[in-house]
Amino acid sequence: MAVSHVATAPQGSLAMSDDASYTFLNSSTKTETRGQLSTSEFNELKAIVASPSLENLYQQRNADDNACNQAEDGYVLSSRLGSACFVISTVSDPAAKEDLDFVTTLYQEKSEAK
Repeated sequence: MAVSHVATAPQGSLAMSDDASYTFLNSSTKTETRGQLSTSEFNELKAIVASPSLENLYQQRNADDNACNQAEDGYVLSSRLGSACFVISTVSDPAAKEDLDFVTTLYQEKSEAK
């Protein structure tokens, strides 16, 4: 799964792999950070990308993909289901919002990792 954010800093992309490794590409500073997700982070991520959680999450996608270029809380998720724009403030499903909050918090944390 990958998470991208372009509207506000930190702009970039967080890619997470099946082996719990991640790469954060910071578009603003043109830097790359690599690391390993903790066991708890990886287990939570696996639960989110599993069926039916991921399908439920994608039902909350924003109809306007361009919204992620403008909304401060807009993120693009890329997974086996394709790429989709999510504006967190417009997500109404509590489970989907919880999953998005986890993924976007992970994005923020890894964007600050050294």
